[in-house]
Amino acid sequence: MTTGRFCIALTVIALLSCQHTQPAAPEDNFTATQIGEVTDNDVSEISGMVQSRVNPDVLWVINDSGDQARIYALSQTGEMQTSITIDGADNDDWEDLALFNHQGINYLLIADTGGNTSDRNKFDLYIIVEPDLGDAPEKAALQWRIRFRYEDEPRDCEAVAVDASQEKIYLLSKRSVPSVLYELPLHPNDDGVILAKKRGEITTIPQPTADDIKERYDEYQSQPTGLDVTANGQQIVILTYRRLFLYDRAEDKNWIDALNTTPLQIEFPKLKQAEAVCFYENGQALLVTSEHIPAPILKIEPKTAP
Repeated sequence: MTTGRFCIALTVIALLSCQHTQPAAPEDNFTATQIGEVTDNDVSEISGMVQSRVNPDVLWVINDSGDQARIYALSQTGEMQTSITIDGADNDDWEDLALFNHQGINYLLIADTGGNTSDRNKFDLYIIVEPDLGDAPEKAALQWRIRFRYEDEPRDCEAVAVDASQEKIYLLSKRSVPSVLYELPLHPNDDGVILAKKRGEITTIPQPTADDIKERYDEYQSQPTGLDVTANGQQIVILTYRRLFLYDRAEDKNWIDALNTTPLQIEFPKLKQAEAVCFYENGQALLVTSEHIPAPILKIEPKTAP
């Protein structure tokens, strides 16, 4: 069980909120420290990031549309380590990256789920075993692929996460107001196109006011661009262009119920286009980075007591 400091903060927020379903005011007891910077042109459009469980001090990242079907290993300070091509995959519009453990094996899930015009009818999720850089791999074999469509209408989605404890994949729509949560099985029985099931709307992300809409992305600041779940399936974080929303899930609750309770709302220094988030150090902190280089890598964690 992850016993991160985030869990303590969430308990306090829940008690203060009296179970209202609107976000609390942004927290000011968190720090954002820049631990690295990405400057390599090969990763100028980072859309997903996870902290490796196999390779010490490595971050895996992906680019969105326009790149080849490959993942990149960066140091935690942002330096390029290597790139690995995914056999049997295509990069139509890769938008998120997830890491999970299943039956003792660490896997990466690559979400080809983007579509700015929300008119794609089929999407792909690619799953590979997390590479060991000690073996100096140039390619990674595809373990399985999930091809899907949404049960109601086409969606643009940049926020995808795996809850290995439930063997479920969760997708959060970007451009709909409010955002909609969908669910897929981690191991479908059908090799064809399956349906992503609608689980409900997320009403706890505030929309920008007229006064907010002053700079680029401010009108889009509430759109989800990243998603991650802790290894124990007890916390989930939503990234938008301007804030993080952190939710706790009680053992007797499902994710749609958890996502409609008051989240811990965390602001971070403005980035050009924040689109990648992951839990860090076993849930003790969060990492956020952006499209467009130079891209800071921000570590967000609770302030320590003086």
